[in-house]
Amino acid sequence: MEIIHNAWTHGMNSLMRDASAFDFEENIRLTKEAVDFFHPLGIPVEAELGHVGNETVYEEALAGYHYTDPDQAAEFVERTGCDSLAVAIGNQHGVYTSEPQLNFEVVKRVRDAVSVPLVLHGASGI
Repeated sequence: MEIIHNAWTHGMNSLMRDASAFDFEENIRLTKEAVDFFHPLGIPVEAELGHVGNETVYEEALAGYHYTDPDQAAEFVERTGCDSLAVAIGNQHGVYTSEPQLNFEVVKRVRDAVSVPLVLHGASGI
């Protein structure tokens, strides 16, 4: 929280709280902590569910990939109060070394489960 608090004091006007490397409950706790601090200041908070990797070789990223679980999405958004949700559908940060294998069924199911905008990280290389 200290780093993102410092960014706010220097003029940021939105926040991406990525706690997706943690388990579901800890992701909720850390994201809600950010929401509870920044919403009263009028600052929207984006969260991530599932884990978008950044491995150098795309195939290695997929080997241990953690897709967004559509069955958890509604609970996550409800419990955190996040304003937008970054999803993991086979995308990754950085350069793709092969054709991305995106699972659009996950997007459809998450879209049906939540009312907040969805965000796709790593899209510049797709």
